[in-house]
Amino acid sequence: MIKDKKKLILSLLIDVLIFVLCLLSFRIVGTKYIFVYGALLIGLNALYFINEDVRRKILLLYFQTIVIIVVSIFTALFLPNATILLPISVIFIFSLYLLVVSKKANTVFNFIIKYRYLIALAIFVICVCFQVHGSSVSWYEVAMGTGNPYDNELFGAARAIRTDEFNVQLPYYFSQYYNDYQQISYQMSISGQDMILGYNAPVINLLLIGKPFTWGYILFGNAYGLSWYWMSKLLLGMLVYFEVSKILTKNNLISFFGMFYVVFSPAMQWWFCPHMYDVFFWGAALLAIGYHFFIGDEKWKKVLTTVLAIQAFICFIIALFPSLQVSVGLMAVAILIATLVRDRKEISFNKVDIVRVIIVAVVVCLAVGSYLIPALDEIMKTSSTVYPGSRASLGGDRNFIDLFSNLMCYLTPFKDSSFTDNCAVSTFNHFGLFCIMLYPFLFFNKRIKDRKDLIVGGTFFVVLLIQIEFMLFGFPEWLAKITLFSYINRMNLAYGLTASLFTIWTINFLVKNRESIQKPLFAILILVYSLLNYVALREEYFTYMPSIYYIVAIVLLIFAMWMFVIKKYSFSATVLSALIFVSGMTVNPVSIGIEAISSQEVNPTLEQIRQEDQDATWIAVDSFYNQNFLLANGIKAINAVNFYPDFEKWELIDENHEYSDVYNRYAHIIITLTDQPTTMDNSTAPDMVNLNLNVQDIKKWNVDYIMSTVDYSNLLDQQNIEYTEVFVDSNNYNRIYKIEEEK
Repeated sequence: MIKDKKKLILSLLIDVLIFVLCLLSFRIVGTKYIFVYGALLIGLNALYFINEDVRRKILLLYFQTIVIIVVSIFTALFLPNATILLPISVIFIFSLYLLVVSKKANTVFNFIIKYRYLIALAIFVICVCFQVHGSSVSWYEVAMGTGNPYDNELFGAARAIRTDEFNVQLPYYFSQYYNDYQQISYQMSISGQDMILGYNAPVINLLLIGKPFTWGYILFGNAYGLSWYWMSKLLLGMLVYFEVSKILTKNNLISFFGMFYVVFSPAMQWWFCPHMYDVFFWGAALLAIGYHFFIGDEKWKKVLTTVLAIQAFICFIIALFPSLQVSVGLMAVAILIATLVRDRKEISFNKVDIVRVIIVAVVVCLAVGSYLIPALDEIMKTSSTVYPGSRASLGGDRNFIDLFSNLMCYLTPFKDSSFTDNCAVSTFNHFGLFCIMLYPFLFFNKRIKDRKDLIVGGTFFVVLLIQIEFMLFGFPEWLAKITLFSYINRMNLAYGLTASLFTIWTINFLVKNRESIQKPLFAILILVYSLLNYVALREEYFTYMPSIYYIVAIVLLIFAMWMFVIKKYSFSATVLSALIFVSGMTVNPVSIGIEAISSQEVNPTLEQIRQEDQDATWIAVDSFYNQNFLLANGIKAINAVNFYPDFEKWELIDENHEYSDVYNRYAHIIITLTDQPTTMDNSTAPDMVNLNLNVQDIKKWNVDYIMSTVDYSNLLDQQNIEYTEVFVDSNNYNRIYKIEEEK
């Protein structure tokens, strides 16, 4: 019973206020869930005033409920296919209530941690069975002119900007089903393309032991393989970054937060496919496996880490993305050494373990060597292209703003960047510069007794300073070459990952040494950090959103940081979790199946032709997508993306090598048919060849079929080319011409 009448009156007034706000919100948002949220808040309000014992927890729950409601409604309003979030949020809030009332939160959390691998496996199996994935493949509904890209999505939106994923990687992977998973494919090329260079497409060879993400394609085909690929990358990524965070912190709760903080960073999600995420994943895997390789003396762990070390080394090496591999690899090695020095008393290493090291080295060398040596010519072709070429870098090409998490990322899933693409502006979640400013004060704080952990923090501190030096000022050429930094042109992303892990380490260190926190010092550092963040914003940022948005975002970060300083950790974690959700978890859609590829109106015709003439040569014209759509459906489309130049193809129409610099590159090939002489250029983008192809030159390529979004019947008639129009879709958008043999 409530003894104080004032409390009762206040409680009733709050209930009335909540009801009025619900009515107003309903008029604006138009969703019945507003009243469900209101009922939950009214119930929570009653608990707050009735139950004196749990008042502090109820206050936190009140705050969390409001944050969940605001985030859910905002997401449902501005993200396509997001209304499902409203009932989910109600269930989530109700679950929080039950955990608080039943006092089972710690029990549930410990259960999740203890059985995390089994839980991840169960989620993985369920998702693969239902063909759940995060690909933007639904964008082919737009590309094929058939309409809504959201029909096959449970949540979120297919991203047109993710063409590297759904318009390059996915068609390459799918095409391997029709190529019997051989290493060389002629599906997109006359002289053949190495499919391992093609974003590590599934290939049956010795390297397969180190490519677990692609096993699903070989075992179960494309639909299930796509789900296997996405779900294994996501779930294993979370498990690996939990282990890395656990190594850094030895704290389950902070490690649990850390895996979400890193894996659902905007940079991780916008660059989830094709290969940047792979570098981040396998770099972290090497750190975690390397640590446990030397720590502990259980036989099963030694065997397991030996096998996993082989896999991780193979995958990290064949990622073949040196602009990230060098920086991430060096960081992982530095942190691994620091953690082993910190925990040197736990190291168990003897003569038998030397044999383990030799086994790993031999197997990795055999597996990688079996690929690299025969593929050396193709690798040289890639490195000698005009674009991307060798891309030697001396650094000094970044700005001060790159030292902060990009505040734009909280909105880019809902509103595209106004001055560049969303992937380019994406960053990791971190407080890197703040942690750098704070570390010297921690190091020289005599009240901190446990000094061993400062070794790890000091390593992060030094690594970040080196990365900042390279980003902002650059290295002399000789230094860049001997440190291998000349290969790095993605240092901003490596810096972000390092800063994110340093943030996790700092959070844990401050929690362990909470009594040493000096509030005035933190207040000054937070203020300086926030002012620097705002001042560093470049002019183009304000073309995206007005200054008030950035001020509000910085205030939210200040609130989260200050709540941490005053030991209100749950309030801080709630705000950061909300920002993680809106900036990372809303980036990729939750989709089911591959109907956008397999169930288009044109598919029966394609399948019939493929069955009748599997070796027929196709081109797709006047489209950025159709050639890769054909490739994904097992059609030999010779103007699909080429990772390195198909000189045999180009020399047939450019005998004098007049345009060799144009096509000597990684290239999307966009063809327009004409009656004029064949020309080509790169005027649209450095990775695109615009080919104005004289229609008579299709004979030089022995083209059998043309898929087009333009009616070319008049041109073909004028040029006396025999053809049959074998397909026109109901929207008169796509058509297929069969080129008849000359009589």
